[in-house]
Formats: sequence, structure tokens, C-alpha cells
Amino acid sequence: MTTALGRVETTGLRKVSKAIATMDRKILHARQLFNERLARAQAEYHAAVLRAAQDQANVELDTEIAVREATTETTEAHPSV
Repeated sequence: MTTALGRVETTGLRKVSKAIATMDRKILHARQLFNERLARAQAEYHAAVLRAAQDQANVELDTEIAVREATTETTEAHPSV
């Protein structure tokens, strides 16, 4: 035989259990969103680092080419032999 108090306790436990399940789903969803945003931010950061490295390499190459051209022009204009 079930008492009124027993029904109230069961109903209360169901509500609490349902509330916990809802919060678990919300936490899981928030964690997924966070992980997606973190992954996107990391990818953007790595892409920026690669672009910066490529830009630096291009500057160094341009500098080397300019130095060689200037050296060649100077050598042609003033041969030492």
C-alpha cells in the first residue's frame, strides 16, 4: 500500500531527476559549443602564425634578391679586373 507521503516523495524525486537530466544536457551542450569555439580559435591562431612565417620568409627572400641585384649592378659598373 502506497501512502500519500510516498507518492509525494516519488513525484519529488522524479522532478529532481528530470531537472538533473536537463542540466546535464545543458552542460553537455555548453561544453560542445566551447570545444567548437576553442577548436576554431586554435585553427585561426595557427593559420595566422603560418601566414606570419610565410610573410617573414618572403621578406627575407626579397631582401636577399635585392642585395644580390645591387651587388651584381655594382660589380658590372665597377669591375675590379
